[in-house]
Amino acid sequence: MSPLRKLYPLDLSAGTTILVLAVLALAISAYSNWLGVHVSMYTVDAASQIGPYEPITFRFSEAVQSQVVRSKLTMQPAVAGKFDWQNDHTLLFIPSSPYPKTVTIRLGRDMLGSGGTWLRRDMTWKLSVRQPEIVYMSYSQPQRELMAIPVTGGKPRQLTNTGGKIFDFDSSPMGDRIVYSIANNQNGLDLWLIDRDGQNAQKLLDCGADLCSSPAWSPEGKLIAYNRQGASLSSALPPGAPRLRIVESASGADRPVYADSQIIGSGALWSPDGNWLASYDGVAGQIRVVNLKSGQQVLLPSTLGLLGSWSPDSVYLLYPNPMTDSLGTRTVLFRADFKSGEVGPFIGDDKDPADYDFGNPAWSPDGMEILLDLRISPQHPDRELWLYTPATMGGILIVHEMGYSYDFFCWDPWGTRLVVQLTALGKTFSPQIAVWQSGQALTTIAHDGLFPHWLP
Repeated sequence: MSPLRKLYPLDLSAGTTILVLAVLALAISAYSNWLGVHVSMYTVDAASQIGPYEPITFRFSEAVQSQVVRSKLTMQPAVAGKFDWQNDHTLLFIPSSPYPKTVTIRLGRDMLGSGGTWLRRDMTWKLSVRQPEIVYMSYSQPQRELMAIPVTGGKPRQLTNTGGKIFDFDSSPMGDRIVYSIANNQNGLDLWLIDRDGQNAQKLLDCGADLCSSPAWSPEGKLIAYNRQGASLSSALPPGAPRLRIVESASGADRPVYADSQIIGSGALWSPDGNWLASYDGVAGQIRVVNLKSGQQVLLPSTLGLLGSWSPDSVYLLYPNPMTDSLGTRTVLFRADFKSGEVGPFIGDDKDPADYDFGNPAWSPDGMEILLDLRISPQHPDRELWLYTPATMGGILIVHEMGYSYDFFCWDPWGTRLVVQLTALGKTFSPQIAVWQSGQALTTIAHDGLFPHWLP
């Protein structure tokens, strides 16, 4: 008998099948290589403009070489930010500065695939950035509802219908959602979320008889710091002291900021990098600032309870507080340096005896200027807004009208415009929302409005 085993039909059939599959696999591999890598770009709403701080997602059809992709991916004009790989085929770009009005993204052809496959043609995406709106709370018509209006003015649109139950709110840095506190049927305050167009209102945190208020979005838009006051033990007693807490916007998971439940915290101010969180302890008379990564705490003496403003690089916190020396008592702006640990007067030092009664400042997004709220004369209660330039230690008056005060002012993402609450002093309370930009007078865009925020 031949040493070669006789091949039966079944063996021949199996062998043929294996050969066909191998050839097919090779053909598919060759076809895939010929097709190359495919990539798609995703934004929050593919049919509309992007927000100035909106993350952008790139999804590849297969695993790719991260370093090659990064070397071939460009933005014009360049935008500061970080690239974060979610997995081997998904890349997320998170801007740290706002996009300009238009941005062009290019991904050049190259061998991007981990297995040697190519992106066979250059990819180009052109994006435009939407103009921000302003969101505010109506004062009386309708009472205590959220309204949105274009920065140029026009007819405001109502975002909420709560029956006048809104207490306070904050808009997300991305501009896609708003968090607000609303009175519930237990005499408490719950936290709710709503989209920028007024749709998809949903309860984020059920606080029962507790008061949950002063929500503040973290810079990356995932966390919300807020104050929680325990329910009063009786109608004759006030609610408990506020404690600082954080809730996740996606899951609703809630936690205290401090392990020590006796630490009091009113208000919430995030540093631009999201690492530091400031609040006010009225019992201790201190601004307490905690590093959420390391747990380090910094205590800043304060009797006014105003949290101030962070520099864009998160190095300095500028806040008003009284100072007493041989010249008397006056309010000055203190600067806390979170690199060196030094704290001292920054504007209104011992060389200037005048009391300008500084309010909260507002650092411009580029760090080049600081908006100052002050009073020139103790005999007149009206306020003035100045632009101060740290590099030259000089300032210019930008807004002043006799008999008015200016509150809740903030810069737009590009630092080109300010929104402010304008209130006439000594008259029936009737707050207005106004906008200022260089070269133009302060312009009222909405009447009967409180607590203006940019809606990027």
